[in-house]
Amino acid sequence: MESRCLVLGDIHGELDALELVFKKSAFDFNNDTLIQIGDLCDRGPASYEVVELLKKCRHLILIEGNHDQWLKNYIKDGMQEMDEMWIQQGALTTLESYERNHCSPAVHQSFYEQQVPYYIDKDHNCFVHGGFARMKKIADQDPDTLAWNRNLVQEMMAANPERKLETADHFNHIYIGHTPTIYWNESKPVTRAGITNIDTGIAKGGLLSIMDIATGQYWQSDE
Repeated sequence: MESRCLVLGDIHGELDALELVFKKSAFDFNNDTLIQIGDLCDRGPASYEVVELLKKCRHLILIEGNHDQWLKNYIKDGMQEMDEMWIQQGALTTLESYERNHCSPAVHQSFYEQQVPYYIDKDHNCFVHGGFARMKKIADQDPDTLAWNRNLVQEMMAANPERKLETADHFNHIYIGHTPTIYWNESKPVTRAGITNIDTGIAKGGLLSIMDIATGQYWQSDE
């Protein structure tokens, strides 16, 4: 079996869903490449275990999500103060998962530091957690924008689905997460206007999705 490259949506500490999409997609931990679109932690009960499973992937590309930023800042600040918004968005379940495993989030600091604000593959496809200003070079945009932007997904959903949205970098295709497709009553990954939203809302009553980039085939966790 030839190696594949797969993109994985926001996980949010949902270990059971992660294990299931790996099983359904017959993910090869030794040979397949995984591009994870960000938001490993928060809300779900198993943020620690999610990272431990992802560490088994030999070819792993990690995109930084806004929830990951919160956790990384917490670690860097010596785990003294928690962002109030982060607490409201599921931080406590993340900390509880580390306490349950008798360690602090700092045990995964080096893993999280592998995350990049965006990734461009050999076919000039772009992978970013939130989005970006389309008519500005992505390299000139700050990590906070890339992790938090929702303008791109709004433009995508408002656009003619058959007409590709242009970008300053002339990307072939763009993959995003951050804004669940269930906000548009879609339980599956949405592809339109040259963009695929792979976040199908596992943290908010939806599913977790993984997609083969070459074929567009995808697999999802169970409801």
